Amino acid sequence: MQAQGPTPEIRGLNFSRDRIYAARRAGSMLLLTLYVGRACNLRCPSCFIEDDGRPELPPAVRREVLRQAAALGALSVRVSGAGEPLLQPDLLPLAGEARNLGLDFVLYTNGTVIGEDSLARRLHGRDGPSLARELFNLGVSVVLKMNSRNAAVQDRLAGVSGAAPLIWRGYERLLEAGFAAPRLAVETIISRDNLEELPELYRSLRRDGVTPYFETVLRRGRARGGAGLAPEPERVREVFYELLRIDEAEFGRTWFPAPSFVGFFCTELLYGVMVDAGGTVYPCAGIGAAVGSVAGGGTLEEVWRSSPLLRSLRAVEEHIGGRCRDCRHRGDPCFYGCRAEPFIATDDPFGDYEECWHGAPRSGGDRE
Repeated sequence: MQAQGPTPEIRGLNFSRDRIYAARRAGSMLLLTLYVGRACNLRCPSCFIEDDGRPELPPAVRREVLRQAAALGALSVRVSGAGEPLLQPDLLPLAGEARNLGLDFVLYTNGTVIGEDSLARRLHGRDGPSLARELFNLGVSVVLKMNSRNAAVQDRLAGVSGAAPLIWRGYERLLEAGFAAPRLAVETIISRDNLEELPELYRSLRRDGVTPYFETVLRRGRARGGAGLAPEPERVREVFYELLRIDEAEFGRTWFPAPSFVGFFCTELLYGVMVDAGGTVYPCAGIGAAVGSVAGGGTLEEVWRSSPLLRSLRAVEEHIGGRCRDCRHRGDPCFYGCRAEPFIATDDPFGDYEECWHGAPRSGGDRE
């Protein structure tokens, strides 16, 4: 039985427990999350982006932020956006700059630009299949956002009619270009709309040789309050255990079932930060407490070394509260769950993680 490590099986995001703790001891960064623009061609109801509206960083400053991250020890840059990154014409040069710096480049995309030739030509000077091949040749890892194989459900979860065939075509073109795990994952939001099809979608991704990246709804941005998207916590728990049974029985894999991600944990607070489209720095995409800025001459090193909140989050076990504090799974195998969830609910990233079914005497208990 193959046991999943603490991080997702995606090149550029897959750090071992030893590597994570070694970086923390050394005060090194491993991962920079960089938002590259706000333009988006979808309106996903699950989108958790909340942006301060500052002028977007110019391409030259984005490249400088990459260089600063590499100097701090970063091994990877995760590029997403307050919008769709492939709508940015400088995306391919940015990936090339990351490669020159020795950084793994992880691209989160809805896939529609790869699926729509006219858009790919206008933005990147090549059709969709050629764009997929160029991303492959640049060594990019891709996390494709795909929530359903039902067109009506996929369109509803994309917020745009007609999005489904473009997303699916983008997926097929990535496969044709040679992408597979650990360089291709599909990100899927666990929602009321797609709940019943998740087991088969999970199986199909495993059979395609693609990493499933399933996660719960983060109640922020358009999804604040759940927006009618999030299933009941007990149904979420059932889905996690059903997917675990599929992995163990059919694919020889096992992992510890706990939210917010199926098969892995969010560990990035120990070794990373997020820089939004305007240069504001946050601990991660979900914790909306600004800790500094790289705009106007600010540097990533200043923020990384001086922020009290970042230092506290990197020492999470010293500050954790709620049920996590006394949970027997704390630290190993669990990395204290999604700290954005308690921050959204209480403004305290170390507070109680209400959605977790471990660490409290609830009916049903945990796996044991």
